[in-house]
Amino acid sequence: MKKVLITARSFSRDPNKPANRVLAEQGYQVDYYPKGQLSAEEMRGIVPGYDALIVGIDRVDSTVREAGKKLRVICM
Repeated sequence: MKKVLITARSFSRDPNKPANRVLAEQGYQVDYYPKGQLSAEEMRGIVPGYDALIVGIDRVDSTVREAGKKLRVICM
């Protein structure tokens, strides 16, 4: 199963919202990380298991991208 990590606090958790429905219909497991802005170090520890990121103000630098070997999409 493909996994999406959402850290953007503005992204709704409501499963009835169109974006969430599309992700669910496409078979994605969606995980939310609502604890506020993440540093690049924190992101590096989280991203290895994810295929996609939807981030807000979190730090996504080259070290994060390298740690996310499975990442195919980063949406900021």
